[in-house]
Amino acid sequence: MFKQIRNCFGKDPVNTGRQHELDVAKGFIIIFMALSHGIEILGWFFDPALANGFFWHGFDMVIKGSAPIFMFCLGISLSYSRRQSPTDILRRAAITAVHVVLLELVRTVIPCLIEWLIFRDPESLVYANEIVCVDILQFATMAFLAFALLKKLKVGLLPMLLISAVLSVIGQLLQGVVTGSVVIDRVLGFFWNTNPTAFFPFFNWFIVPVIGYALGKLWLRMTDKATFFRIVTPLSLVITVAYYAAMVLIGE
Repeated sequence: MFKQIRNCFGKDPVNTGRQHELDVAKGFIIIFMALSHGIEILGWFFDPALANGFFWHGFDMVIKGSAPIFMFCLGISLSYSRRQSPTDILRRAAITAVHVVLLELVRTVIPCLIEWLIFRDPESLVYANEIVCVDILQFATMAFLAFALLKKLKVGLLPMLLISAVLSVIGQLLQGVVTGSVVIDRVLGFFWNTNPTAFFPFFNWFIVPVIGYALGKLWLRMTDKATFFRIVTPLSLVITVAYYAAMVLIGE
């Protein structure tokens, strides 16, 4: 089986066109992320019992996998991009950062201010600090910055994988390590989990887009997609079912 998979790849980049499977993955990511956040809002503001029910909670556990897939796609897209210079990647980081600020203003700061103006309740402003949360787009901005730096330093693919693996271990070891200062812990939350809004700290998650980047470099040399998917798809389904079954039996 492994020999058959290996035979699906050549030595030179030949699979350089548009990758439709990547487009499909991105489409599912958008849908699943919207559904996941919708379920969370349902539980927070309307009916917690409904959102925590077996069906919706189980469904939410499944679709939360869209965030790592987003990170994989980020790395794959970067490997396929025609603009891979440090300057180009820095530009993507800047554009993503602008999107982050606009999104957080619309979904947290402005609604909180409106609520405060109406009810004059100081607690209305508590959620305004979500603008410094570490969500998926904040992580993407930091990932682009890291890729730009590694490209500038001309770090190879294997050292890049090693660096991201070491960072992942460090992030796990630092899990929950805090300074006691709200401001400092908010900043450190961009690197490891120091507060409840550090959803995707850089140290823990950078390995995912790096693996995606490596996968993209391999995908460029794909010569036989039909055979590859015929072998890998059933295996992937078995692993996925086993993983989620373990989550249900053992717990998250």
